[in-house]
Amino acid sequence: MKKIFFLLAAYALICSCNDTKPPTITAGDSLFVRKNANTQAADSDLIAYNIAMDSMRKMDCSNPLSWYYQGAIHNLPPYDTLLKYGGMDSLCPSYKEGLKAGWATCPHMKPGLEQFHFLTWHRLYLYYLEKIVRKLSGKKDFALPYWNYNDTAGRILPAAFRDAKKFSGLYEPERSPSLMKGERIDGNGTDAIVMNVQILGKDTILVVEPTVAMKKILDTSYLWTAGDIHHFSYELEDVVHNCMHDYVGGTVAPADTSKLGDIWNRIYQQNAKAVGGALMGDIPSSAFDPIFYLHHCNIDRLWFAWETDHPSLQLTLKEFEKAGWGTKDDPIKYVFFDENGKKVEYTSFQQIYDTIRSVNYTYDYLQSKAKAVKLSEAKPLVTGVANVVGTTAPATTIDAATSIKVVNVPFSAGTNINSNTFYALEIDASFAKAPKTRMAVSLIGKTPTDKQVTDVNAYFVGWIGFFGSTHSKGAHQNGMQMSNEPLKRLITLDITDELKKQDALNKGQIKVVLQLDNPKNQPAIKINSVTIKRYEKN
Repeated sequence: MKKIFFLLAAYALICSCNDTKPPTITAGDSLFVRKNANTQAADSDLIAYNIAMDSMRKMDCSNPLSWYYQGAIHNLPPYDTLLKYGGMDSLCPSYKEGLKAGWATCPHMKPGLEQFHFLTWHRLYLYYLEKIVRKLSGKKDFALPYWNYNDTAGRILPAAFRDAKKFSGLYEPERSPSLMKGERIDGNGTDAIVMNVQILGKDTILVVEPTVAMKKILDTSYLWTAGDIHHFSYELEDVVHNCMHDYVGGTVAPADTSKLGDIWNRIYQQNAKAVGGALMGDIPSSAFDPIFYLHHCNIDRLWFAWETDHPSLQLTLKEFEKAGWGTKDDPIKYVFFDENGKKVEYTSFQQIYDTIRSVNYTYDYLQSKAKAVKLSEAKPLVTGVANVVGTTAPATTIDAATSIKVVNVPFSAGTNINSNTFYALEIDASFAKAPKTRMAVSLIGKTPTDKQVTDVNAYFVGWIGFFGSTHSKGAHQNGMQMSNEPLKRLITLDITDELKKQDALNKGQIKVVLQLDNPKNQPAIKINSVTIKRYEKN
């Protein structure tokens, strides 16, 4: 009898390792509804998530359904880094044998147009995690809740993630101490960012008061003015996504940064200060925190809602194909595991696109609206080739000693802004290691006359977070080795509204003001070029 049992178990294990094809989702499939985690409607889903995560934490790291394996699919530190910090990785001793299937495949911050993989890869990553949670929890209608920190009422970490007794699977002490105390994200901040006009040498600049920066970052109205899906994707990742990772990771709020040395980052086996952040504050450890998935569910919600509101600007297969598959040494991979532990690998843009365009879920407040908008039937606009209307290569550096820099960009718009035209600012930056800070970007086409700027949105373009920049050069080049080359980032921001409000199309020059928030002990950021482009929609 025992022999038969072991034979059956072995057969099941062998079957679970077989690959399976990406699913075909049909209109007849069940529609799952993702709910706001800070509402009672999500309580049963959070209970199910906790049951599943509790079970996943107990599994061996070689099991594709385990907490460690699922977190490692996103990323994890190179094995030699773990050796440097304390010997063999006790959480997964078999890691010494090499990366397992699908590990370290998150495509953050790739050059050029590859940022589309940020949207599509994470959508599928969450899709497969939901299937796993449904099976392990037994809740057949489970849908991953989202943490809506964009709503002022939701800027508090959901209670389940702070309750060690009732929600041990979701509780994680390796987060921002202030959030774990139940404090709001914006703390004691005032109601608006203060912007003062000052003189730096011969330049008039805007100085941003950083203590309430998160309030501006989390007000995602700037995303709804993006000219096309390219710039929506860039700003979604660079601003709200990056800055929330750093905030939860304890590297933003002053009350947290002073205590960072007291927080342990178990993935690195080192204190958070030494490695630059708690779990969520660093790409290789971020997905090991269960709140990661609710954060990314909210990012997916913003994309879902934006395309619902802008069907003519949606991501098309043609545009997606331009993203490319990376390089020979650092290819883009879509490798996930279904609820039975079977590997699912996507090998074409068509497979990926078909799946993300036929997802079997919606968001609570979008149920009726989403049904009325069939993105697959929409006829999106095509963005034409960008025209450079101003550029300069200042080769200037921003660091702790000089945390504010003004870059003068010659600017000749040549045409008025209309419904099919928009403008973007591109900043090419490089640095030796990823900064654990944020950079404010302001734009002056028309110099304000008052010392206090009343219309903040006329000048302030946005905050840029540098979370994930390390990964831009391939965190696991050739499987294990980190790259020693300087890191580069292309920061892209839509500035159409700012140009309109300042009536700055024909001023001949634009001043771009760059200011670091909390620059102490941060690496120098070299600004290689600043460019303004005009886009026409066909």
